[in-house]
Amino acid sequence: MANKASFEEMIAEEHVAPTILELLKPYSVKDMAQAISENVNLAKGLQQNPQYLNQIKLLLMIVPDPDKLAKKIKQKKWIDWFIDNAMKHKRPDLYRQIIYSSDGKKYIARQVRHLIRLIFD
Repeated sequence: MANKASFEEMIAEEHVAPTILELLKPYSVKDMAQAISENVNLAKGLQQNPQYLNQIKLLLMIVPDPDKLAKKIKQKKWIDWFIDNAMKHKRPDLYRQIIYSSDGKKYIARQVRHLIRLIFD
């Protein structure tokens, strides 16, 4: 993101992005294509694993202003960064599926926002 990243940006890059990528780990390109076309709620996987969800929520205790972090992550700018950097480098297969799917970027943006609401509520 920026050279002089804020604390929220640093947390988002170092902790939130890897967490979202971890949640996408079981998805193949075919699974992602199906998820996009059927508008599958990716937050359901996290809801079905309360232990992992609680671990993520415990990490938020180190964040001085979690609402500010949530607001930052929900922004289009951060979601675009996530897709074009974290996802492109760590999951290039899913990145290509999302980029070349007509609704792929909108779908991922919605899903990131669903995940953030689940985690920060």
